[in-house]
Amino acid sequence: DEINDERVKKLVRIYESMGPEEAASRIEKLDEAMAVMILASVAEKKAAKILGFVDVDKSVRLSRSLRVKD
Repeated sequence: DEINDERVKKLVRIYESMGPEEAASRIEKLDEAMAVMILASVAEKKAAKILGFVDVDKSVRLSRSLRVKD
């Protein structure tokens, strides 16, 4: 619904404003569905930089999930 869409957009803007290392440390603590939603919504270059700082195993799982979503 509209309220949730606005909340998601706001959350994405927050993550986009963070440095990649800071965003990655938070992404690592999120459940994978939420992490994928955020990574799928930020700019590709930003997502790539964030994934570069995420634990390798989690980064692989998130990348696979992102691939499936597209």
